[in-house]
Amino acid sequence: MQTKRVLVVDDQTPVRELVAAVLAADGHAVETARDGADALRLLDAATPYDLIVSDLKMPGLDGPSLYLELTRRWPDTRPHLLFISGFVDSPEYAGFLQGTRVQVLLKPFAVDDLSRALDGLLSQS
Repeated sequence: MQTKRVLVVDDQTPVRELVAAVLAADGHAVETARDGADALRLLDAATPYDLIVSDLKMPGLDGPSLYLELTRRWPDTRPHLLFISGFVDSPEYAGFLQGTRVQVLLKPFAVDDLSRALDGLLSQS
């Protein structure tokens, strides 16, 4: 598989580092962000990403707000997106996820499940 540019967005350092390590081990170029606002700064300054892996629930600019900004700023070139979260059943996120149809990986997840989800999305780009 060709090297892809991936942005990992999660306020939990261990999760952010785990996802980044899995992607780097597969040979991808990975950058990380602590929250949606940090991610947007990187997105404004960087070469486009092929995939963004983002937590849903984060302080400040959360996953749904990041998704809306991506759609608003880059409607035709928005990268593939994978949400990771333990809160998909909450009313706050369930309707959003159903409406966007963005793939979600539930926390806690196995590394193999993460790899499969990432491979599937990256093979589409």
